[in-house]
Amino acid sequence: MSLTQNGTLNGGGTPTILTDQANGLLLVDNGSTPQEAQRPIMELPTLVLSSVDTNADWFDVWDSSAAQMVRVPAMRPSLANYLADGINDTRTGDIGTTTSGIYAVWNHIHPIIAITAPAQPVIVAGGTGLVIVNTVINSTITEEECVTFSMTLECTQTVSNSWNTLTVPSIAGYKRPIVTISGTYRSNGNPNLAAGWTNAQSMAIEASNYFNSNTIYLNLPSRTQATTIYVSFHIKYVIA
Repeated sequence: MSLTQNGTLNGGGTPTILTDQANGLLLVDNGSTPQEAQRPIMELPTLVLSSVDTNADWFDVWDSSAAQMVRVPAMRPSLANYLADGINDTRTGDIGTTTSGIYAVWNHIHPIIAITAPAQPVIVAGGTGLVIVNTVINSTITEEECVTFSMTLECTQTVSNSWNTLTVPSIAGYKRPIVTISGTYRSNGNPNLAAGWTNAQSMAIEASNYFNSNTIYLNLPSRTQATTIYVSFHIKYVIA
């Protein structure tokens, strides 16, 4: 059997004609039972991955368990940006090079991208005679899923028989804030000398975040003397 110059197999009997077709298949025609087969890969056109139709295109795969060629739905890189995971998470990501066949291996490491910090929370004074004189933001630290504000408030208190409180606001798109008291400094006054409170100046902790609520309570509810006190704390907001 020999192959003629015009693509005809000549075995001495009926010739078999081999015809390259535009669809990438090879027509094998022996005159009675023509069949189609895939042309050699070197003869096929090149298709970029981003133009693959995953609903209609197929890949050829050798199924070793069945010992035969099969077809599977075609794969291609995603053409969509990944979704942000919180209301205040405005990161859009990067779809990368969609025409590439390179995919990440199982042990690849993503970079950590810090979120954009929301507006600084405004603390609200509560109770009789408490005034926030000054607010100092010591630091604003953003991470991939949270932001922490560290701040110090300068407050004045008058004589009163009610609790003085500082209320930390919630922020839409974030879980309830985690409030941690880092210290207090009373620069003048004694809230209640008869109750055994130390005269100013005092670095004793005179604030408490009761049951990890949004409310900070200051010293005691029955003050017999006006004071000036600095309250330092951290507020951590985690994306919901």
